[in-house]
This record gives sequence, structure tokens and C-alpha cells, in this order.
Amino acid sequence: MNAEVGRTQTTLGVWLGLSGGNGTDAKSILVLDVEGTDSRERGEDHGAFERKTSLFSLALSEILIINMWTNDVGRFEGANYSLLKIVFEMNLRLFASGGASKTLLFFIFRDHNPVTPLTKISKVIADDMAKLWKDMPKPDQYSNSSVSDFFDFRFTSLPHKILEDQFIEGVEKLKDTFMNPANPEPVFSQKYKSGVPSDGFAKYASNIWTTIQEEKDLNLPSQKQMLATYRCSEILNEEFNAFSSMVNSKFIEPLENGESLPTFGKDASEAIQASLEAYDKLSSRYEEEVRAMKKRELVEKINFLLKSVFSTLLKAALDTCKAHFNEELSARLPPSEPSLKFVSIAAEVKDETVAKFQELAMAAVVPDFSSEWTFAKEAAKFVAEIEVRLSEEREGQLQLFIANLRSKMESDLSTRLSKPCEKAEPTMWASIRSIFNGVTERATGDYSEVLDAFEVEPEKRDSLVADLAAQAEIALKLVLNKKTSNLKRVLGRIFKQSFELDANDVPRRWTVGDNVSSEWALSKLKAEKILDLFCLLRLDEEDDELHFFGENSVGVVVVVDDLPVVSSEKVIISLEQGKEILADFRDMATPAFHAAIKEQEHAAAFGKTPWYFYAIIGLLGWNEAVWFINVVLFNPVWLIFTILVGAGLYVVWKFNLHPIIFATVGPAMHATSEMIQSHLQDFLQQAQAAQQPNVAAGRPKQD
Repeated sequence: MNAEVGRTQTTLGVWLGLSGGNGTDAKSILVLDVEGTDSRERGEDHGAFERKTSLFSLALSEILIINMWTNDVGRFEGANYSLLKIVFEMNLRLFASGGASKTLLFFIFRDHNPVTPLTKISKVIADDMAKLWKDMPKPDQYSNSSVSDFFDFRFTSLPHKILEDQFIEGVEKLKDTFMNPANPEPVFSQKYKSGVPSDGFAKYASNIWTTIQEEKDLNLPSQKQMLATYRCSEILNEEFNAFSSMVNSKFIEPLENGESLPTFGKDASEAIQASLEAYDKLSSRYEEEVRAMKKRELVEKINFLLKSVFSTLLKAALDTCKAHFNEELSARLPPSEPSLKFVSIAAEVKDETVAKFQELAMAAVVPDFSSEWTFAKEAAKFVAEIEVRLSEEREGQLQLFIANLRSKMESDLSTRLSKPCEKAEPTMWASIRSIFNGVTERATGDYSEVLDAFEVEPEKRDSLVADLAAQAEIALKLVLNKKTSNLKRVLGRIFKQSFELDANDVPRRWTVGDNVSSEWALSKLKAEKILDLFCLLRLDEEDDELHFFGENSVGVVVVVDDLPVVSSEKVIISLEQGKEILADFRDMATPAFHAAIKEQEHAAAFGKTPWYFYAIIGLLGWNEAVWFINVVLFNPVWLIFTILVGAGLYVVWKFNLHPIIFATVGPAMHATSEMIQSHLQDFLQQAQAAQQPNVAAGRPKQD
């Protein structure tokens, strides 16, 4: 503080200490010493720090001493009004609250010349403070407030230090104002007390300083910073616009035209380095902090711009890899046929596709942003989509295997069930069960190999095998449905074989001694019993007790009295369909009964001719017999002809073929008769037409 060594800053920063006066009350005064404003040591950046320390002092103190040079009174900048205005505004916004204590602003005018009374100087300052308060922006709740609502003002002055005696006297008087409790105008007052306890003062002061530090309105830049900000922003915009044009022409337009960018990451990184080097070169003359901040902004803008291209490339890579996956999977699997190598083929295609996506995605990553640009989420989603696709394809392959096995089961069952169904014996269902179980066991064995090849989980195998068993039952029912579609013909064939053919499958001749009614009833019953065999699906032995139709006490097939309740899956022929088939069969069997009765009656009539009738015929036909012997037996031609005719008649009689011959010859003779009659009518009409002119010629002329 020796003026002889030069003028320098005395207080640097903010200092805090207890007053060093005598007396017990002296130590209760906590003094905050803050460096002065507009110091050359702070340089161009002095404003921000001064605003913060001034606001800190105002918010923390009960009494704020403002040391002002008397010559600066009436000057806006010299008196630091701009600083005071900002400090007032920030204090009101950050720290004012309802019921808060006032603060005493104690102005001390240095180097005061008594020529200008202290009252005049004080009035100028008081008026200026009121005007500053009135003009500054305030929160809504304080819009009508005045400076006196928050602050009290007190003024004093000190003479120039050159006037040493007067200066020391003024200092002692100022000291007495603070330290003497008996002073009629004490400085310390209860209305200025903030109420902060001593053990919480450190935390209280720390919170105030933190609040001030975070207030951006106090960090106003210097002229040098403002220039650097302006120029670096211009350079940033120029470089970004150039970079954006390059990205549009080199990357975006080719993408829109469907072109690929296999070296996007490398090319973009080179372009970024060139742009940043150009920025560094043009901004090298400006403040480093501003340059770095604007460079980070440029990098962020470039990052944002390229990120959209990266996202587009990722989407294109996903589309490409999806198409590649589908094409490869389709190419390596047999068309329309399941493959036992599906699992290995699927794994190969999946690994190749994922590796291809990783390659394309890595090529799209710009190394400068590799820490930010990740595609793990897209890769995981892509793998999940592949898994879903493979799961669907795997399910489809299993369904194809089931369809093939079902078709094979249906074919095997159709072939092997033909014989039991044609015989339609009472043991038919025992044979069907044996055949069905054998076919199902073979199909299940084949399916187990498929499940092993597809690495199906054990808990899922049981349900799949059960599905195959259900498919086997469906196949069996389909085969039986086809077999029963011509059940009427089967019943008719069995009836005909039993009623119309003998043990050697030769057409039966009904004689007088045959019981046609009994034979017909037995044959009909035998055929009708077959109907119930085909009505229900009897895969369990206990199902053999289920019947829709049964034989009553008189040997006729009828609907059973106690109809069973069965599920629709077990019904092959419904009860109504069975009734219809039974009625149609009986209609078909009735004509055979009548034909047999007629044949029996004919045989009976031929067998009742008396013996003397044959004797009379022999006597009366003796001459004809002699003639026949002489002409036929001694003539080779007639003999051969007679033998042939006789043999033919014997065959017709032996095999009962006369109904067929009559059925064939009768219509032919009828047609011949009609043709002869038609020709005869035509001949008669022509004859009558020829006679009419002659009759006309024989008539006399009349005038």
C-alpha cells in the first residue's frame, strides 16, 4: 500500500475475517473484504467476476460499505451504476423473499472536498439509486416496489489522505460509528439481522455463491470474447454449409438414386477432418476457449447431419440382409419339400446374414463418432426377426413333414384296409386296429427322426407326437369315408353273393324244394349287419359295444333302442345316413326276391306234367320222330346243327340264363316287329296311291 512503489491492486478476490478491535463485542463483527472494480489486473474479463462478488457481498452482508471516489459522483460508469443495476436486479430475483430483512448501503466518499456539501452528494446518490431501481426490470410481485423497501442508505466522507490529520480524524470518527455502542446513530440494527446462526454461516454462504455461479446472466462476455464468438460462428456456418453441400452431393443424392455407399464411414471421416482443419486455420487468431466451444458445435452439427445418413444406411443394410437371408434360405432348402438338414442350413444362413449386416453397418460408422454411433439395438432386433422367420419356417417344415406322413399313412391305410373292408366280417375292426397301430407306429418312428433332426425340445415333442396321432385318426377316418361312399354297392354285392350265387359262385337255380323266403331273409340280414360296422370309428376295443343298428328278435336289422352318445369325431356314417342306406338297399333287394319266386313257380309248373301226357305226345309224334331220325341223324349237317342247338339250350337251362336271353331278345324282337310294321304300312300306302289314277280313268266325263 506504499504509493511510492506504484499503484497496484491491494485486495485480490474475497477475504473474510473477524474485526481486530478491543472489547467483547468487537469480535462479533465478521468483515468481508472484496477487491475493487475496474482493476487492470482482471483485464477485459473483470466484469463477470465483479458482478458475482458484488452480488455475493450484497446478499451475504447486513451492512454493505461502498467505497466511492467523490469525483465519480454523477458519472454513470465511474460510479459503477451499471454494476449496481445488475446487482440490484439479480439480488431481487434470486434472494428477495417476503419478510426478508433490509440491508444498509453505507456510501463512503473518498477525497471529499468540503466545497461540495456532503448533503448534496448524498442526495445525488439517493436520487440515482431510486431511478436505477425504478428503471430496472423487476418480478411481477415487486413491480410497484421502491428501493427503500429493501435498502437503507447512509452517507459519510473522508478527506484526501494528503490531509493526514483530517484523514485520521475522519477514520476515527468512522470507526467510532461502528464500534461505539453509545453512539447516538449506531450502524448495527436489529432490522438488518439476517438470522443466520454462526454454525450454519459457512453452508449459507456456500449456497449463495453456488446460486450466483449458476446464474448465466452474470457471465456477460468481454469484447474480445464477443468478437471471437461472432467470427467463429461465421466460420462455423461457412464450413458447415460447405460440408452439408458435400454430404448432399456425395452421399444423400446417390442414396436417393438407389446406389450403395460401401465406404461411407471412411469417406465421411476424411471429409470431417478436412472441414475441422479448415475451421482451425481460419479461427486460429481468436480466443481459444471460444474457438474450442464453436468447434464442438461444428462437430455436433456434422454429427447430427451424418447421423441421418447413417440411419438410412442401416435401414438399407437391414433390407439388403433380409432379402439375402430369404433368398439364401429358399435356395438351400428343397422346393416344396421338407429337409432333415433344415437346422444346419438355417444356422449357416443366419450366421452369414448376421456377419454381412455387421460388415455393412461397420462400414457405415464414421470413426470420429464410433463411440456414439452404435447399431447394437438394430442388430439385436434384426437377429430377433431372423429367429422369428426361422421359427416360422421351422414350423412350416414340420407341417410339411406331418402332411407327407399323413399322406403316406392315408395311402398305406387305403391299400391295407381294402381287403378287410371288402370282406366286412365281424372281426373287421380288430383287423383295422392292428393295421392302424402298425401304420401309426411306423409314422411315429419316422416323425421322431424328424424331431431329432429339428432339435425339438423334449417338452414340445409329446404334443407334436400327439398331433401326429390325431392326424393318423383323421387319415383313417378319411379312408373309411371313401370306403363307405359306395357302401350301397358293397351291401348289394354281399347280398348277391349270398342269395344269387352258390358256393362255387355260379348263379343259383331255384327249385321247388328251396326255401326262397328264408334264404332271402338270411342274405339280406347278412348284408344289413355290415352297415353298423361302418357307422362308428372303433379304435378302442370297448367301442365294439357301441351300435347304431342291431338285429331284433325276428332277425331284422333295426335302430337300437338305447342309442349311444358318441362324439362327432367317431361318427363315420350318421344315423340318418344309415337309415337312408338301409332303405335303399332293401329297395334293391326286393326285386331279387320276386325274381327267385317266379323262377321257383316256373320250375314247379314244369315239374307237375302227368306221365300219360308224355305217352300221348310220343304216340302222336312217332312219324315225326322217325322223320327226324332219318333226316337229322343220317345227315351230318343237320346232326351237327342239332348238337350245337341242344348244347346251347342245355347251357341256358343249366346256368339259368333264359332271363338274360329274354331280356335281350325281347327288345330286339319288339324293335324288329315295329320296323316290319312300318315297312308294311309304307307299302300299303304306296299301293293305294297307285290305284287311285286307274279309278279316275274309268269314270265317265260330265259336261
